[in-house]
Amino acid sequence: MKQLFFAILILFATGISAQQTQLYSLYMLHDFACNPAVAGTDDFLKTQINKRYQFLGIQDAPSTTSYSVHGNLENLSMGWGGMIYKDTHGAFSKFGAYAAYAYRIALDARTNISFGLNLGLINYKVDATSLTALQEEVNFDFAKYSYIRPDATAGIYIKSKDYFGGIAVDQLFNNKIELIEDANAAKNTISRLKSHYSIMAGYIYKLSYGFTFEPTVVIRKAALTPLQVEASARAVYNKTAWAGIGIRTSDAVTLLIGYNYQKTMYFAYAYDITYSNLRKDSFGSHEIILGIRFPEPFLNL
Repeated sequence: MKQLFFAILILFATGISAQQTQLYSLYMLHDFACNPAVAGTDDFLKTQINKRYQFLGIQDAPSTTSYSVHGNLENLSMGWGGMIYKDTHGAFSKFGAYAAYAYRIALDARTNISFGLNLGLINYKVDATSLTALQEEVNFDFAKYSYIRPDATAGIYIKSKDYFGGIAVDQLFNNKIELIEDANAAKNTISRLKSHYSIMAGYIYKLSYGFTFEPTVVIRKAALTPLQVEASARAVYNKTAWAGIGIRTSDAVTLLIGYNYQKTMYFAYAYDITYSNLRKDSFGSHEIILGIRFPEPFLNL
């Protein structure tokens, strides 16, 4: 019974879910969380907190809380940063803490290329004692598990005045997460935190009357999962208020709004309208970002 239950937990936690890493509808503002090479590519120190509630209306639906900060060492062409997050999904939870380093190379007066690395630890937990058994004779008291493992993300990022793009690989160590011993685990990707690959790119079109049009796309892929494409577009007025729309394949349409206050504080909100098989039970997903940008003199470390 225990081995069967643990096997079900593993399959549910890692095999059925198409995305083991954090999913952000506001990924264009979460560029550092998606790619460590972004660290130090801005002329300010940036810190932000994010909260995402996914599939509201479904019991024990996923939620994510994250905090990040990154800046640059201008005289050394280096970037630094850090991030912590916590994912919860019913009896499952995952906590991560990372430090990031990036090195920047100027390609020309307008364009830089950066190479970045995130190193940290993840704490993966399963607590089935919080579950309610459908049969009285089933006892989940034994079903607690926790492990801590190293983790890493590597990325490359190019940024110019009008465009940006990058590629990143998450969960580089491909950590084993089996709760029971399996001699074939090295060949079994279901029992591991699989490496995730992502490509993100965007462009800024300058329009009349202070408007800009900013399309962005991200492509995600992991072992045993279909390719996922997410595209969005924002209309920004005078670098302050903005609104947009996005679509994520086989999942949701996203409505986006945001506001920048005096180039220092910013707020953004996203609402996902689910069109997958969960649409009958879910009220959609909500995501909020609050951030602060510190001016360039703050960076002279």
